[in-house]
Amino acid sequence: MIRNSHILSSVIAASLCSLSNYAVTSVHAADEKAIDVDFKIFGDVRTYGVSGERSWFDKWLGKSRYGEKRDRTSSTDLTLAELSLLAQAKIGWDWSAFIHASYAPEYEQDLDLVEGFIAYKPAPKGLWSYEGRLGLMFPHISRENDGVAWTTPYSITPSAINSWVGEEIRTMGLEGTIKRRFETFDLSFTASLFGMNDTAGTLLHFRGWALGDFKAGAFSNVPLPKIPAIYGISDSSGNEIEPPLFGMQARYSNPILELDDNIGFYAALDWTDRQGLSFGAYYYDNKGDPTVVEEGQYGWRTRFVNLYADYETETEWTFISQYMLGTTVMGISPTHPDMFPADSKYQSAFILASKAIDQWRFTSRFDWFKVTDRSYVLQDNNNEDGWSYTGAVSYTLSDNFTLIGEWLHIQNERPDRLRINLPLKTKVNQLQLSLRFQF
Repeated sequence: MIRNSHILSSVIAASLCSLSNYAVTSVHAADEKAIDVDFKIFGDVRTYGVSGERSWFDKWLGKSRYGEKRDRTSSTDLTLAELSLLAQAKIGWDWSAFIHASYAPEYEQDLDLVEGFIAYKPAPKGLWSYEGRLGLMFPHISRENDGVAWTTPYSITPSAINSWVGEEIRTMGLEGTIKRRFETFDLSFTASLFGMNDTAGTLLHFRGWALGDFKAGAFSNVPLPKIPAIYGISDSSGNEIEPPLFGMQARYSNPILELDDNIGFYAALDWTDRQGLSFGAYYYDNKGDPTVVEEGQYGWRTRFVNLYADYETETEWTFISQYMLGTTVMGISPTHPDMFPADSKYQSAFILASKAIDQWRFTSRFDWFKVTDRSYVLQDNNNEDGWSYTGAVSYTLSDNFTLIGEWLHIQNERPDRLRINLPLKTKVNQLQLSLRFQF
């Protein structure tokens, strides 16, 4: 049975309240400063100019957050990209609770809950330490998005990998980490059991990869492109020529949703030395049931491996690389029981170099991404291959204000565009100037 957003919000609220109450009662009553609540407001005001293709937010196949106008001319605007409220409550020495609510007026669900969890992190015991989280949270994947409100300090737009994590990968569950400190390095293991992520993979299959800083929330509906597989094909009079292959699919996806009551899991291993070098591996399996469809939302069985390597030098250089490889499947074939109507293999990689000089930061990143459609390609060809380059310069004006300029160039080839009278290959150029503030 489908679990709607009201149930989700109730579960989050009940979990956080009950665990917070437990944590509070465990703190010595005489300590009047046992609870410390810190509120932070984060905002992003930006201007942009973009050419090349309409954005996927307009139900198109564009690869950037912003896109051309309907008449396919370049668009420019000044907009409030994000306004977030973050609250963190410290409860004694070991417990804390965190809430991240976001307002973005351009989205259909403009006010949303991005994260909400309670954390337990006691002091290390000798060479060992451990911690845990329970609630709605970003899993242990991104190496870029370690800034406030799950932003990246290196650019405005994260990589294709971490853009997709923001769009579709969120877990409602329990996560635990154990770390062992050695003489020259640290080794940690993270594992989680979760639900509420059964539709992950919908965007990757029907739209493909994209680069943007959208963060799905607990109540988000994300649009799907106007492709024949979902909308069918009609003539100029509106008469249907070809029915949609996935007629039961709603024209949007709910990224944070429970459909099958299956428990997913992820696990990660991280190694960090004392010289700034880090390596890690992560495996995710949402255990989604691909045969389930409720209220226009299909279950997807989505699995992937994420590998990374980072290096931070004493001369303020930062190097980050990530690689992701995975599969996602959905549906039942009436004629081929061993096939899935939707079956995609996806992969992406990026390498980033960033240099900090006083208040300045200069960043360069190259992305490559690919989707291989492995079923019904003649009716629904979701193959794609593309790359992008991102160049960004930021300047820290003060503790509260940062100015970031960015150029994003994307080239992409997707055969399904030809079926809706669009060019096979596209080039997108997007310029952005962002003023970030936090108080």
